[in-house]
Amino acid sequence: MHGFPDTGRVWAKQIAPLTEAGLRLIVPDQRGYGRSGKPSDIEAHKIASLAADPVAILDRLGVGPNSTPLRGRSQARTLLVSASVVR
Repeated sequence: MHGFPDTGRVWAKQIAPLTEAGLRLIVPDQRGYGRSGKPSDIEAHKIASLAADPVAILDRLGVGPNSTPLRGRSQARTLLVSASVVR
């Protein structure tokens, strides 16, 4: 996941080489960035709510909790650590 103040596009140069190497990538925009939703409720932007987003994405795609290495840049690392605890 991207960090502040980027979007998923920050990974653009890595996407082709990694997919060509056979990896499956999921590169979402975090809540409030890029093309994602931008809730006005402050609670929606707290770490617990934000950490639920990557969990929901992986669940929706049917990706098991032990089969996915999570990678993040900047504050997204903290978010993904929280997400792995939730999951």
